Amino acid sequence: MLYAMLAYHVEAEVASWTAEEDAALMTELLAVHDALDRLAAHDARKADLVKLRYFVGLSFEECAALQGVSVPTASRLLEGLIGQRAVLTYAQRN
Repeated sequence: MLYAMLAYHVEAEVASWTAEEDAALMTELLAVHDALDRLAAHDARKADLVKLRYFVGLSFEECAALQGVSVPTASRLLEGLIGQRAVLTYAQRN
């Protein structure tokens, strides 16, 4: 599902990629998907917030509303998980 969401947003660009570039993207997407699964096993709310914010593209306000928390709480929950590298690092450590 994660791959489908990302592919939808970059469909025109992906169509011009070589097989090697496509394979590299798939490897990265699978790593992110795995990291999010690990994060979800540790803290499902944080994993949901990461997905909503960075893959669905919602604002902090929208993420907070969907999760039933305040914006500062949503921000604190995501602290340290900003960007793909931070998500991967967090999931690998836990």
